[in-house]
Amino acid sequence: YLFFFNFENLLFLWFTIALTKLIHEFSHAYTAKSFGLYVPEMGVAFLIFFPCLYCNTTDAWQLADRKQRAAIAAAGIVAEAALAVVATYVWYFTRPGMVNSLAFYLMAVSFTSTLLFNGNPLLKFDGYFLLTDALGMPNLYTNSFRHLKYLFMNRVMGVDRIPRPARTPGQSVLFTTYGVCAFLYRIS
Repeated sequence: YLFFFNFENLLFLWFTIALTKLIHEFSHAYTAKSFGLYVPEMGVAFLIFFPCLYCNTTDAWQLADRKQRAAIAAAGIVAEAALAVVATYVWYFTRPGMVNSLAFYLMAVSFTSTLLFNGNPLLKFDGYFLLTDALGMPNLYTNSFRHLKYLFMNRVMGVDRIPRPARTPGQSVLFTTYGVCAFLYRIS
């Protein structure tokens, strides 16, 4: 742990994050290309002054097959998970040192970013798009928060001019559950 938590290794950690995200974004791009889509751009965006890689796969919504759209969304998660598994084996079977530490960084970054962020359907990343395709409900996030606003204004404030986004009782339960969970996750 002394080797892991020091300033000198911050460069290796940044390199590992960049490598992981590069593989993640190229996985999206190559999967989209395999379905005949045009990937107009890949690049670096700054999110709260922190550089983030991105791949523009918005053309995926032109695909009629939800399984193909899901494959594009899942490609980055699958690539990071595979990278994490390989890194886990390298970390386990090597002696302490540079290779062992880099494998540990790679394992930690891949598992953490996949489980807490990219694969999490409560954030508008890959897991969210997988969920919306699985449910067949685009704009789940927006509709859920509109529904929560409707419930608050209608039930708590007594204002009945807000339109109800949910058309069925099932949608009402889904929007309420998703909206509350997404809100609580973001706060935590």
